[in-house]
Amino acid sequence: MTGSTMRSWSSPGAATTLESFAGFLLAMTSITPPRASARQMLAFCIVAMANIRNESINLADLMTAGGDDGDGKAILGRSIERTFGLFMEPTRQNPDGLGWVTQELDPDDRRKKYLKLTEKGWEAVATIAEGTWRAS
Repeated sequence: MTGSTMRSWSSPGAATTLESFAGFLLAMTSITPPRASARQMLAFCIVAMANIRNESINLADLMTAGGDDGDGKAILGRSIERTFGLFMEPTRQNPDGLGWVTQELDPDDRRKKYLKLTEKGWEAVATIAEGTWRAS
């Protein structure tokens, strides 16, 4: 790291940003199982943001919503279809689901399923937000 880069990150604003981020990580990791990855947490946050904004989001949208990595590949990609089950309601195949997200059918197109926060999901969002605000 060059001296100018270190100086730009040693400002009070940078410290506040990192403090908020640390608060987010602490809140998120306190309510998710140890096996939860950063990408899974990102995916949940994207779904939560869409729900807060009253926007529709489905798994296909989610796969691209995280953007691309340095090689131009989707950060979330197709694997999120399998791993996002962590946040879905428990099923026979996924008995350890947290129950934070459910899929609702589009009334006009039954092939489309939208990701919606459950009551538990909204509680998780409140816990995460509270932890993030407390840290800043």
